Amino acid sequence: MKTLYTAGIAFFLAGCFVTAPCAIAQGRAADSLPVTASDTTHPKIIGLKAVEVTVAKPPFTLRNDTLEFDASSIKLAANASVLQLLKKLPGVVIGNDGSITVNGKSVTRIKVDGREFFGDNKEAATKYLPAEIIDKVEVTATKDLASQRSLAVKAPAEDVTVNLVLKKDKNTGIVGNITAGAGSRDRYLADGMISSMRNPTRISVMAAAKNAADQPGGMTAVSTTGMGGGGEGGLPEYKNGSININTKAGKKLTLDGNYSYNNTKNTKTAATDRLNLLPDNSFRNQSTNNEVTRNGQHQLYTSLVYEKDSLTTWTFRTNAAIGKNSNTLQSHSLSETPTGDLLNTLFSRNNGEAHTRNGGSEINFNKTSRNRKLNLNTTWRFDAGSKKQTEYNNTVNNFYTNNSISQRDSLNQYISSRENSFNNNFTFNLSAAIGHGFVLALDYTLGTTYNKQLREVFEEDPASGKYGMRDSALSSSNKNSSFTHTPSVQLAWKSDRLSIALNTGMRILQQENRLLWLDSVIKIHQQQFAPNLQLNYSVSKYGRLFTNYSISSSAPSAEQLSPVVDNTNPLFMKVGNPLLKGTFTQNLSLMFFVYQPVTGFSFNLSGNGSLARNEIVADQRYDSLGRQISTFQNVNGTWRMMVYGNINLQKKKNNWTFNNGINVNINRNRGVGLVAGEKNISNGWTAGAGVYFSVAYKEWLTISPAVNIDVNSTVYSLPGIDNVNYNTQRLNMQWELIPVKRLELSGDMAYHYNSQVTAPDQRRYFVCNSAVAYSFGRKEQMKLKCRVNDLFNNNTNISNIITATYTETKQVNALQRYVMISFQYFFGKMGPQKIIL
Repeated sequence: MKTLYTAGIAFFLAGCFVTAPCAIAQGRAADSLPVTASDTTHPKIIGLKAVEVTVAKPPFTLRNDTLEFDASSIKLAANASVLQLLKKLPGVVIGNDGSITVNGKSVTRIKVDGREFFGDNKEAATKYLPAEIIDKVEVTATKDLASQRSLAVKAPAEDVTVNLVLKKDKNTGIVGNITAGAGSRDRYLADGMISSMRNPTRISVMAAAKNAADQPGGMTAVSTTGMGGGGEGGLPEYKNGSININTKAGKKLTLDGNYSYNNTKNTKTAATDRLNLLPDNSFRNQSTNNEVTRNGQHQLYTSLVYEKDSLTTWTFRTNAAIGKNSNTLQSHSLSETPTGDLLNTLFSRNNGEAHTRNGGSEINFNKTSRNRKLNLNTTWRFDAGSKKQTEYNNTVNNFYTNNSISQRDSLNQYISSRENSFNNNFTFNLSAAIGHGFVLALDYTLGTTYNKQLREVFEEDPASGKYGMRDSALSSSNKNSSFTHTPSVQLAWKSDRLSIALNTGMRILQQENRLLWLDSVIKIHQQQFAPNLQLNYSVSKYGRLFTNYSISSSAPSAEQLSPVVDNTNPLFMKVGNPLLKGTFTQNLSLMFFVYQPVTGFSFNLSGNGSLARNEIVADQRYDSLGRQISTFQNVNGTWRMMVYGNINLQKKKNNWTFNNGINVNINRNRGVGLVAGEKNISNGWTAGAGVYFSVAYKEWLTISPAVNIDVNSTVYSLPGIDNVNYNTQRLNMQWELIPVKRLELSGDMAYHYNSQVTAPDQRRYFVCNSAVAYSFGRKEQMKLKCRVNDLFNNNTNISNIITATYTETKQVNALQRYVMISFQYFFGKMGPQKIIL
């Protein structure tokens, strides 16, 4: 740990001391000559040397709320992708799973020239579009049309959208690339995209068929929130295709749409070690699962925008999806006491199939007055979905007393379930400037939901081998409906640098749960005061401060309310609680950032905290044979807090570019769980720091190391339950080298250490990937590449989960060493748009 810490500090200090301003101004006038009397009649003409001034272009600028990077200033190899461009931008982090963050905020959508590009599929733009056609990279908070035009003060979005602005001389034409490859261990790869970028219609087609990952397949991760950690793992196979269309009809009508088909198969083997926390009697459950899942889905999305004029806009959106999923699972597990005595063993086989249909539509109307002091926005959304599922479940349980079988249970079920849901949502927003900087906004939201769930369980008749009568004790038929309306008023004051907004409103919920099998009706009626206070202050031209306080609420799900036992896994049975109340949460957030475009310096600080009332948690109980029966209860006293800070500095010196930074995060949480009817409070915190450094010389060399260290601790209130303390260390490095023209060497490495992993030999692993590529052709449009994935065959996929009721370590199989040889071809030609007079 000390070595990693020292290395990280060295990387950061080296970047700070080596960098220096790249812009210098030089100038020198010629020496003046003495003038004699005779010279007055014939003066000499004296030439001055030219004064040359070189000004460095800032790496980024801030225009209103948009962070803008100059893509043309980044030196890249021929045919480099947008992803390679993003890696070189300050504050941008690319995760091993393909996720993209900018200054700690997640990128959820990437657009091209402000238009939709394959929806939320970020890979379409980052992997396939060439960086050479990009002029600017714009990063802005994710906003819809209503948020952009509303006069009300809005809270900044938690995520951001990236807009790729094409160069004026390369925004029209055809561009594309295709890749095909084969490797050891039956690995294969075939994918590509072609885009026709013309005015007014743009069409892009993308397709892929592969069983080789583009990113390293494994990771070691930790979660202390109970939400899971690590990757999904397994050996996946992908087959997908999609088409994206952007077009215009005249100057007023814009159409965006995309269709996609996705088919995946994943073969997974997972080993799980769970410690169920009980006072003075915690016991362990170990299981191995072999699972094969298949998912296929068709999706269609369309967006039609009619802009009557610059003040009036109609928007129509539709979406539809049809899917079929299947699952085959074989599981074996055993539970044992702290002294090593067997409690039970389980062997099960489960086969299931599900058919899903989902669809929805949205109509939006937005109108701004001519003096731009009044804005009206109305939106109606409708969503409907259905799911039909069948499942075969075969289970054999052995229960032990003194390590001898005392009881054997077997289960053979056929389960049929159907679920339908309908949701309507109508919003009305009216905002007006009422003078002297004051703004008044009226909001009203009306929402209705309806869910119907039918679950029928049939037991096998041992005599005939057929599934017999319906088991009424395990079957259920529930109807759930809710009616929610939320009126609110905002009074705000805005100036050039400061805005303050106070929202006051009520959230009125009427919920009815009709349990047909018990012939009973449970009604919930709630009225909650929902204030919201916001402050937004511009500390400078390039600095912002924002704070927000709000109250939110959520209703329990149909599964959490259904009081019917689900014994699909007899060792982990669960039953709903029809008396659950909705969760009421108070939230406080703060965000501060400062950018200095000229010096390349940026500083970000964000924090948020939440306090929940009536949070829904699992109430877990165990019998003497180690069987768990879990239900749901409302608890109070849970809260969470997070603080994240980032400092980044980018400098250029001659042909060198240095990008280095440091980030710090602190997470603190208080969880409440119920263990055998007793309240168990878990106080956990995580503190981490990371140092990253990147140095690049023209387009020939890029080296990017990063060091991260996290320290974690969880303390439990119940006596007899051991506290959890551990640390994780991560060292990652990526490099690209072009020693001679057309030859490219690249690779990445990752060293991970996790002290919480039980097996000492699995606490640390080192994964290295390397590749060599040669480009040929007149424009280097063809590339032959040889890549070795997991050079030392060390790849693992281990995750930890720590909650108030259990701790769990899980390892899933991951793709290990293989060699892939691939051929990539870039084609197309982009130029300026032709203007026809």
